[in-house]
Amino acid sequence: MDFVIPLPRSRRGNTALLLWQCSFTGFVIAKAMSDTDALTVAKVFEEGIYRRYGDPSLFRHDRDPRFMSEVFQAFAELINTRSRSTLSYHPQAHGQQVWSVKIVMQSVKVYVEDPLQQDWDEIAERTEALAWWREINRQQQIALVMAKEYQAVEKARRARIHNEKLSRKEQAAVSKSVNDDAPDVDSEPKSLFRPGSR
Repeated sequence: MDFVIPLPRSRRGNTALLLWQCSFTGFVIAKAMSDTDALTVAKVFEEGIYRRYGDPSLFRHDRDPRFMSEVFQAFAELINTRSRSTLSYHPQAHGQQVWSVKIVMQSVKVYVEDPLQQDWDEIAERTEALAWWREINRQQQIALVMAKEYQAVEKARRARIHNEKLSRKEQAAVSKSVNDDAPDVDSEPKSLFRPGSR
């Protein structure tokens, strides 16, 4: 969970956007809010997530006071969910969430640049799928780059093994031809004509 704030006041009076993201699928759910105290956050969570999907096994959030408050912790205990906060400056813990916040923030800010566009809250709640698809595309691009790197390394390894085999065969052939060219001490001297051939 994370907040996208500050945002300009919308027609409905909303100034903040609360984001939830599934750690497994990366799916993002956004909810525009005018009041961001802990009780309101708990109510919005209950309406937006708990009623739709049931209770999650774990809340992962930054150290925002609203999420660390007694009200929110009591709510988490009520629905049998563990609440864990991430460490500061530890992007491995919530990098996926930060990326989603960045995508939604960019989308909303582009829309809000026009002063006549004061319905950003309606649009932002529909950008859930956009953030999810962009995250999926980003993961696919990363996987593609990793696959290409692996293929290049594997191709180089196979080429090295092939070249080593060829090198051994060439060395064996060279040493055999050198041995064939050397005169045998025990053999008879070679002549152009065989005795008794005429």
